[in-house]
Amino acid sequence: MESLIDSRLGEYVIARQIATGGMASVFEATHHRTGEAVAIKVLAPDLRDAGEPLARILQEGRVITGLLHEHIVRVLDHGTADENIGFVVMELLQGESLRDVLDQERALDPQRAVFIARQVCAGLIAAHARDVFHRDIKPANIMLAEGQRHRDFVKLLDFGIAKLRRDDPARLAATAKGMTLGTPQYMSPEQATGEPIDARSDLYQVGLLIYEMLVGEPPFLHPNPVSCMAMQLSAKPRPIRERRPSVPEELEAVVLRCLEKRPRDRFESAEALADALDRLAMRITLREGARVKVDGAGSITGSLHLPTLGNPADRARFASNLADVLAQLWPEGDVPGDLLALRAPIAGLEEEQARIGVELAEAQAQTAALARGVEERLRPLERAIDALQIELARLRQGADAAAADERRHRGRVQAIDAEYARLYEEIEGHQRTLYAADEARTRMVDFRDLFREDIAARLGDLEAVFSRRAELTAALEATREIQARTMRQMADLELQLCELRRSALAVESERVTALASQQLAQTRLEGRHRALERALEHHHLRLGLAFRHAVSDLLARRSGEASQVTPRRRRRET
Repeated sequence: MESLIDSRLGEYVIARQIATGGMASVFEATHHRTGEAVAIKVLAPDLRDAGEPLARILQEGRVITGLLHEHIVRVLDHGTADENIGFVVMELLQGESLRDVLDQERALDPQRAVFIARQVCAGLIAAHARDVFHRDIKPANIMLAEGQRHRDFVKLLDFGIAKLRRDDPARLAATAKGMTLGTPQYMSPEQATGEPIDARSDLYQVGLLIYEMLVGEPPFLHPNPVSCMAMQLSAKPRPIRERRPSVPEELEAVVLRCLEKRPRDRFESAEALADALDRLAMRITLREGARVKVDGAGSITGSLHLPTLGNPADRARFASNLADVLAQLWPEGDVPGDLLALRAPIAGLEEEQARIGVELAEAQAQTAALARGVEERLRPLERAIDALQIELARLRQGADAAAADERRHRGRVQAIDAEYARLYEEIEGHQRTLYAADEARTRMVDFRDLFREDIAARLGDLEAVFSRRAELTAALEATREIQARTMRQMADLELQLCELRRSALAVESERVTALASQQLAQTRLEGRHRALERALEHHHLRLGLAFRHAVSDLLARRSGEASQVTPRRRRRET
């Protein structure tokens, strides 16, 4: 793969290798005109002639191209280059995988684990709305990206084995009977048995993910992959609180529900799990931060640190605790005006964000429905294209075999012709010798000498060779007829493929056109929602800083009043 360095792949120039795995390597590259830095996932050289790996990497590109969500890695392009090099062009991310984080820290704080899991659910909600199921949720496929709007910003990676739809048997992701794709310690029971899957399979994997974030390792581990898969089918996970008692009971209950063996016993959707995590995050943060007290000297105990960016639950904790502290410090309600002025817009911003959130959810549902409608039209075309490509590949194999047979038969005919010529030359040589001798003696040639026993044998060999040549020639002509018929069939299939691809391209173009305005409206709503989120975060930051100034002024004023009271008290005593 190092040979790709400084080479050009499509519109991109490869700069350096970032990572490598069994199926593909990831490179940093730049667009040759714009200079945009990207990441390119390239199929391993030894897999470029294997149909399934190539189809998987191309599927990943096709699937994620249509999934526009902030918590799913953005795909810019995909395709094949010279020498059947399959590639996917993605946004270049800086950061570290959740796998790296867990290797360093082993286990995470429950609030942080819930925060990360909630973002994973957000990405899955977008994928499931398009009937795309990831099937490989694990720490290595969760990127905690840097340079985003908050810490621990999740990007969901690697849709290489994503399943597109349960009722679409022609697609690659419809796993063949008896075949499993995924990682044993992060595999759902239905994946392990090769049964049909749906969104609840991903939720099982989210449960495995949260369990590992809380405990430090997956619930089911075994050096033998088959035994590990068997544990996914029947073994019960050890309760989290037995291993880490500080984990809230409600969080353990959510994880164990995700890990139910029967899909119907799990959360019914990623939305339902996300809602449960939101409620849980609110309870955890409020419980941990509710014990805020102000003593007589003005010292504050409890959690009043500024809210974590991107975490509404932590912002609610801060707002609740701040309200408690304000009531304790200014029991008469005489809260400084600047604090009241900063608090005043927050309720309106929250209402506006909630309203935009409803509109955004509706727009996302409309976009997903529109995309599904177009994809339903594409699906039969893609099935037909796949079927024709399989048949074309079979015919090409047949054509290659026929070409090999033709070369072999042609070689045999050439060899038999050479043998015939050799035998004929022997007979002619005998005759030339005989005639030359008789001419020297000036007498007539004895006709019987022309058919001596050895010459008669040569004539018999010649007859056998001639007969064998007729057989070989017939086989050669039959092979050439097979070649001609195969070429006609291939040409017909190529024509059909061309027509199908033209139809698919027309539908794709329609999808781009139809989705463009809808996605633009959705993007605008997402931008407004994020802007309101940032406005709320900024208002709470300003409120927190203003509160600190107000407390400092209050304590200084009280200290000054106390210092004035003491001398007066002393004078009365004297």
